[in-house]
Amino acid sequence: MREGLVANRFPRIYGILNGTCNYILTQMEENDAPYATVLADAKRLGYAEADESLDVEAGTPRTKPACSRGSRTACGSRPTR
Repeated sequence: MREGLVANRFPRIYGILNGTCNYILTQMEENDAPYATVLADAKRLGYAEADESLDVEAGTPRTKPACSRGSRTACGSRPTR
């Protein structure tokens, strides 16, 4: 990915950065459901962690850009040689 897009510049990238948020936002939009109800369903179905703050308060999404850039250290593992 890094080599293929080297000539391109992206001032901003927009998107949903985890499956939990994707599920919650989709259900809220498609079913006009309140956040608390959809979050409870996401937990029941196993889409959200028991401590949802890791899923919905930027705990996981904050690390995703670093992971997609290839930074293994930011993703919880250290490079080995």
